Amino acid sequence: MSSRLENIDWPAARAGALAAIVICLPVSIVGKVLVDDPEHSSATPIVFLAVLAGFAVGGYVAAKRTLDSPYTTALFSSLVAFVLIEIVSIVSLALRDKEIDAVVIISNAFFAYASGLLGAAIVARSRNK
Repeated sequence: MSSRLENIDWPAARAGALAAIVICLPVSIVGKVLVDDPEHSSATPIVFLAVLAGFAVGGYVAAKRTLDSPYTTALFSSLVAFVLIEIVSIVSLALRDKEIDAVVIISNAFFAYASGLLGAAIVARSRNK
């Protein structure tokens, strides 16, 4: 019986995670600095969409670098990038005595996952043409 982890192309996943981090982390940091009240700021959706685009790019990079498992590799790379970025975010929130909302973290993880899969789907679709 094979493990799902055996299906991951590790160098591709690393490249995808790094691509997502290079895009998402600066956008996230700038968003946290510029937006005082995320619930009432018109910049919040723009920052959110930019971060999602970063995860999609990471998924795209991971999927593009593997032939055998584009979806699994893109999924893993997106989640690794999300966890690393979220650690920075949680530390930032804790240092500023801001609330850490588990529901927001879980929903953002889902969006990162979905965005990474979108990047993989773009690659898979381009290969099928």
